[in-house]
Amino acid sequence: MLVISYVPLLTNEPFRVEADSDEIIETIGSSMDLASNFASAKGCAWVKNDGVPSPILILDKGDDVVEHLISWSEGKPEEWFNLVAVEMVDGGYNVVLMPRVGKSIERHIRQFGGSSDDCKVLFMPINFGGKITDSSKSCLEALPSRCKVGFLDEAFTLFASVDSLDSKVRWLEFDLLSVYDNMSNVSLVQYFGEGKVAKDYGYMKLPLPDAGDLVEDIEE
Repeated sequence: MLVISYVPLLTNEPFRVEADSDEIIETIGSSMDLASNFASAKGCAWVKNDGVPSPILILDKGDDVVEHLISWSEGKPEEWFNLVAVEMVDGGYNVVLMPRVGKSIERHIRQFGGSSDDCKVLFMPINFGGKITDSSKSCLEALPSRCKVGFLDEAFTLFASVDSLDSKVRWLEFDLLSVYDNMSNVSLVQYFGEGKVAKDYGYMKLPLPDAGDLVEDIEE
């Protein structure tokens, strides 16, 4: 069973893909190629409000992407996506809006039946990859566990004045996720590449048990 999870501007509703339908599979392949233009942010601007950093992702057709993202997630994007932020061993960093694929699988099964045991999931997260700088590193290190993420249509950066850009940003909130959190059959380590992640900024925000809990666990 093939489950189509989040792909920018692909579809608002879950749909069934027949394994023997070459025409549909070819259409999906072409759509994925087109979607990659909308998934990869053209830039990332960091802003701070009261000392709390937020990334603003600059996207081709950014307004359309945000409207589709909200519709696809049934009006609750904070329940369908997490933010992942990592520093790579090559000196770059990645900010990724990762869909919670487990919810896509559940929705697909409700709609069409089947089992999650043998399903495959197709998805394409919104992402930005850039070179790490002192400024971006300080923002990454200060990311809160609940992050505001801005989305800006690239077209506004070409024609709008700098002073008016702030009003064009669309804001959503997402929980910060660790690469090592359970993503329901999706390995985020595999997504970034084995041994490629130098620092996981979501892992740094995970709540740790206190010493007493650790002692109890050991003693048991």
